[in-house]
Amino acid sequence: MNAGGGLMLRLVLFGVFAMLFASIGGGAYAQDGTRIDAHGCAFYAPLGADPRTIIATPPPPCNKAVEQPQGRISYVLFTNLSGRARAGDPLEFSFREARADFQHVYFRYADGLIAAAPTQRDDAVRPLSPNDLYFPVPYRTEPLVAVLVQAKGYENGVGLATRPRLATRSQNLVRSAEYYLVYGLFGGAMIAILAYNLMLWRALRYRFIMTYCLLGSTMLFFGISWSGLIFYLIPGLSINGQIAFNFLAYSLIVATVPVFLFSFVEAKAIPARLKTVTLIAGQIAVVASLVRLAGFDAIWRLLDALTYGGIMVTLACIATSIGFALARHSLAVRYFIIAWTIPLAFAAYRTMWGVGLVARDGPIMDVSPFGVMALEMLLSALGIGARIRALRDERDDAQAMRAMLQHLADTDSLTGLSNRRAFLDQAQGRPGHQRLILIDIDRFKTVNDRFGHEAGDWVLVEMARLLRANSPPGAVVGRLGGEEFAILLPAEDAPERLGETLLLTIAYAPMPVRTKITASAGEATGPCTSEAEWRLLYNKADAALYAAKADGRNCLRREAA
Repeated sequence: MNAGGGLMLRLVLFGVFAMLFASIGGGAYAQDGTRIDAHGCAFYAPLGADPRTIIATPPPPCNKAVEQPQGRISYVLFTNLSGRARAGDPLEFSFREARADFQHVYFRYADGLIAAAPTQRDDAVRPLSPNDLYFPVPYRTEPLVAVLVQAKGYENGVGLATRPRLATRSQNLVRSAEYYLVYGLFGGAMIAILAYNLMLWRALRYRFIMTYCLLGSTMLFFGISWSGLIFYLIPGLSINGQIAFNFLAYSLIVATVPVFLFSFVEAKAIPARLKTVTLIAGQIAVVASLVRLAGFDAIWRLLDALTYGGIMVTLACIATSIGFALARHSLAVRYFIIAWTIPLAFAAYRTMWGVGLVARDGPIMDVSPFGVMALEMLLSALGIGARIRALRDERDDAQAMRAMLQHLADTDSLTGLSNRRAFLDQAQGRPGHQRLILIDIDRFKTVNDRFGHEAGDWVLVEMARLLRANSPPGAVVGRLGGEEFAILLPAEDAPERLGETLLLTIAYAPMPVRTKITASAGEATGPCTSEAEWRLLYNKADAALYAAKADGRNCLRREAA
């Protein structure tokens, strides 16, 4: 698939995900059944109080703030309900899961009868129905008028029994099916893009692709934990255990984002000290989450503070790093901004929600992590592609520059022929017998003295042009220094009287000075697979050249038999 087709495919996928995301977010409450006050009436009761008595005669006052200190037995009462079940389709009361030692749910009907939910807390979880506990309401013909949630050891500053909903089982199953569809599509897209980037890294070996694969793995881990799929992978996992895994996965994502950022942008775009502080802050959040996963519930407030604090500092450092990179005219950071502005903003929002600074909640909070991650992966695929193209352009420019510098280093600046060093590099190591012809301009000093050095340079340039134009293909032509030139070619490919032909061409060619220019030549044949053989071949040709000079110039002599 070409680049345009790949871009179109990504845009189409993004459109599909956006529509699904909008439908599940906007329509989630359409089938919710009875809407319930988001907070209810929260309070504490004396130790040993009977929940059945409390739901029958709720004690004042009603605390809407829902403050939950650790270890206390807390209650939330929902009243003024009018839920009525249908035969064969019982009601279910659900609310957002949270860390606690235990939770019980009690129901009061219009005739005053009070019944407890038959399902225990850890059995109330429904995998892939995001982060909610579902308690079946015992079926009675009388309408349901009140629900009481009891919790002990509650460990959450957000609130007890948030996002309550009373709906029939069939309504909840339809809603769960929507989540299955969305999670399946988002999860499939994430796995496909992660596999694509792994193959891309294997082919190209860019470090930032590997760090992005690491980041993608943490996002996939978060999706497995957050969606509830982890309950299938770890049988017997408690709700508190899943929440601890959520914390760990979320911390890993935030801690891994700067690792990818630092490898993605140019090396000097972000100060080293800022990188260190960012990585340490992320590590603090991860370590605190690991300690929480290990079961240190007695210090949960401290661990939560360290986790959220580390995450917030990491996010702030990432924003600062982006600012530094922009100030230093980083092109790569612009690709990062396109892909990560929404995910980082969402991470900041969820962190503020986690510490109680943002009160909004709803089903969209459960699907949106997948939507955000899928969107990020699609945009990052484009950003990584653009970054790879930029790196290849830089590499091609660097290779072109190296080739140009190498050409300049190997070329005689006046004539454009290979200089002495480049000629020797090409000559030594050639297989088989080679024919070497050394050519030296006759009385060249006289030309310089009579017409000037600039005219002498023009004679050298014309000499080089003649030798290059009249040498067989594959011959190495070079200027060894001064007015001395050399031609090297395989002996079996060399015309018998090549040297003589070249001297005649020089003698009758028009020159840029008003005098006849001639040259003398020495020719030798032999191997030059090593430096020693080359020296021997050169010395023979040089001796033949001296013989030509001694014999009156404007002639060629071959090595002595």
